[in-house]
Amino acid sequence: MALEVTAVLRTGISARRGYLVLLLVAGALLGYTVSEPRFSNEGGGPWPELVAGVLLCTLTVFIPRLLDRLIRVALQSQRMVAAARFAAVKELLQPGRATTAERELLADFASARAGGVDAVMRALRERLAETEPEDAEPLHERMITTLAFAGRWREAAAHFEAHPEAAEPLRHPALAIQMVQAYAATDQLEKAGQLVHRMEQGAGSGDPRAQAALQQLRLMFLAAVGGAQGIDRLLGLPDLGRMPRRTRTLLAQVAEARRAAEPPSEEVVRFARSVAERMVAEARSAARDVAPRPVATTALIAVNVGVFLLTAILALRRLDGPGPRAVLGQILKGHSIPFLDGVDLVRIGASFHAAVRAGEWWRLWSAMFLHGGETLGQGLVHLGLNMYGLFLLGWFVEPMFGRGRFLVIYAVAGLVGNLASVVNPNPEAVLSLGASGAVMGLLGALLVAFRARRGSGGEEWRRAVRINLYVLTAIQLGFGAVVHVVDNWAHVGGLLAGAATAWLLVPGGPIRGRLGKAAVALALVALGVSAAWSAAAAAREAPAATMAALPRREERAGGVRITVPPQARPERPQEEEWPGEVVYVDPVAGLFSAPHLVALEGRSLDGALAACVERDRAAILRAAHESRSDPPAIDAAEPPSIDRWTARELDEGGPEAKRMLYYARALDARRAVVVEITFDGRRPIPPAARAEIDRVLASVEVDPGAEPPRAPTAKAPAPAPASDGGAEVRR
Repeated sequence: MALEVTAVLRTGISARRGYLVLLLVAGALLGYTVSEPRFSNEGGGPWPELVAGVLLCTLTVFIPRLLDRLIRVALQSQRMVAAARFAAVKELLQPGRATTAERELLADFASARAGGVDAVMRALRERLAETEPEDAEPLHERMITTLAFAGRWREAAAHFEAHPEAAEPLRHPALAIQMVQAYAATDQLEKAGQLVHRMEQGAGSGDPRAQAALQQLRLMFLAAVGGAQGIDRLLGLPDLGRMPRRTRTLLAQVAEARRAAEPPSEEVVRFARSVAERMVAEARSAARDVAPRPVATTALIAVNVGVFLLTAILALRRLDGPGPRAVLGQILKGHSIPFLDGVDLVRIGASFHAAVRAGEWWRLWSAMFLHGGETLGQGLVHLGLNMYGLFLLGWFVEPMFGRGRFLVIYAVAGLVGNLASVVNPNPEAVLSLGASGAVMGLLGALLVAFRARRGSGGEEWRRAVRINLYVLTAIQLGFGAVVHVVDNWAHVGGLLAGAATAWLLVPGGPIRGRLGKAAVALALVALGVSAAWSAAAAAREAPAATMAALPRREERAGGVRITVPPQARPERPQEEEWPGEVVYVDPVAGLFSAPHLVALEGRSLDGALAACVERDRAAILRAAHESRSDPPAIDAAEPPSIDRWTARELDEGGPEAKRMLYYARALDARRAVVVEITFDGRRPIPPAARAEIDRVLASVEVDPGAEPPRAPTAKAPAPAPASDGGAEVRR
C-alpha cells in the first residue's frame, strides 16, 4: 500500500485522486481493525489481516475482472455509455495507462454512437496539436479506432497510412485487425495482404500477444477473400477452436459483407491460400509440441496437503479438550489452536539441525513436505503460501523442462536449501520445515530459462517477465531478511541450487541429448531411493532417543554447572528479583531451565522452595496489573517426582498457560540448589521433554565455595485489578 501511495504521488495526483482516496481509506480501516482490541485474535473477533486480504483481492482482482466481463457484454449489446462507465470504475480500482486509454476510447465510442464523431475527432485533433510528437501515438490510435468504429473505413485507412510510425501494427495488433477489416470494406485486399505479411514477419519472435493477434488478423483476411466456408474449416483446428464467440461473429459479418463485392485478384487468392496452409501447419505443429500438463506439480501439491492433513489430525487428537467441530468454531472466531511443539516437529521429521549434524541426514528430505507452526492458523498460512507459489511456478517450469527435469530441480533445490539452513550460524535457527526452499529453486530455474531465452514469448515480453521475476525474488528475500521466523538461508540455498540445476538441464544446455536423458534418469533413481530411505527413517523416529543421542555442553551460572543440549541458548531474565540468574532455553523440548543457589537462612528446604514459588506468583499478578488485564488463575499442582529432589509446581492459566516446576536439593545447612523449569501448560509434558528434565537435574554440580547471591528487597505484589471473575489461587 505504501508503494502504491508513493507511485501515485510520483506520477501525479490529479488523474488518480480517487484511487489515492481508496488507498487511504483502506489503510485507515486496516489500522483500526488491527489496533482495536475487540477485533484482535485475543478478543475472539475475526482475523483483521485475513479480512483485509480478502477485501484487497476482491477490490483489485475480482471486481476488475467482473468489470471486464461487463464491458464486453455492454460492447456486444452496443451499450457504449454503460461500457464507458464500467471502464471508469475499473480505472479507479486499477489506475494506469492501459485502463485510462480504455476508458477514454470507450468514451469516444459513446460520443460517436450518439452522432458526435466529428466532435470527437475535433477534440482529438486539438489535443494532438498540444501534444509532443513523441507522445502522439496513443492519440493517433484513438482517432483511427474511433473512425473504424463509426464505419468510416476510408478515413480510418487514410489516417493509418498517413501516420505509419504512430500506428505500427506490431505495437498495436488490435489496430491492425481493424485495418484489415477497413481494407476489406473498401476493396483494398492487396493492402490487407501486405499488412498480414508484415505481421507474420514481426510475430515470428514468439510474443504471445502478437501471435494471438496474428491468428485473428489472418482469419479476418481469409474471411474477406474466401468467405465463410474456409473460415469454418480453419476454426475447426484444435488451436483455433477456442476463438471467442464475438470474434466468430465478426468474421461472419466480414464474410457476408464481401459476398456481393468484386472477386479478389489471383495474386491475393494465392497469398490467401498460402496463409491458410501456414495456419494448418502451425496448428498441427502446436498439437505435436503441446506442453505436458503439470502432473508433477499437482502431485507435489497433493502430497504436501495430504501430509499436512495427517499431521493436523495427529496433533489435534493429542490435545485434551475440544473435538473437531469445536476446533473449527474456535478457528473461525480467531482463537489460537495449539498445533505443533518442538518435540512434535522432531517426531514428524522436521530438519532438527543438531540431529542432522549428528547424522540424521534423512531429515533434509522429510522437512520438504512438512508445514506447521505453534498454532493451527500459522500452519495453514505456511502451507497455503508455499502451495500457492508451487502452483504458480510449477505451471511455468514443468512444461518448460519436462516432468523428469522438473522433479530433479525441485528435489535438489529443496535438499540444498535445507542443507543451507542447517549451516545457518544464527543460534536461534534450530528447527526448519517447509517447501519454500524447493519453491525458490523453481523461481531460480525460471530465471535461468528466461535468461537462456528458452521460454515462450518475444524479447519484449520475455524481458518484462524477467524483470517481474527479479522483483519477486528481491521481495521474497527481503521479506525473509525482515521476518525472523522465515529461513532465508533455505531460500537463498534453494534459489541458487535450482538455478544451477536448471542451467545444467535446460534444453540445449551443457547436459543434453542422450547424456541429458541418462543423467535425469540416474538422478531420479538416486533421489527416489534416498526419499524412500528418508520415509522409512521418519516412520521409525523416536524423539526421546534422538534427543538423548545429541552431544551436550556444560554451562555455568552463579556457581551452578549443568549440561544442556546444543540447541539450548542462555538468556537473562529482566526481573530484578532474580539477580544473577540465567535461563537456558531449549526450543525443542520447550523447557526454560534456570539453576541457581538459594540461602536457607534457618529455613527448611521446603520453606525455601515455597519462597521461590511465592516470588513467581507475585510476579505474575504484578504483570497482570501493569498490563491492565484480568489476573490468570494460579494453581498449585503435583510435579513429576525425581529422586533426591524436593519438588513443587505452579500452573498459570490463561492464553499463555505455563507449568512452573521447582526442584531443590540441600547442599549443607546454609545453601540449597534450585532448578526452576517452565513448560507450556496447554499440553502434557511429552516423554522426550521429561527425559530432558532428568538429564538436566542429573548434571547439576555446584562449585566449591559458591555462595547464593544477595537478593534485593522484594517488591510487594501489586493489588490485582478489580474484575467480575477475579484471580482464583488454589493450593
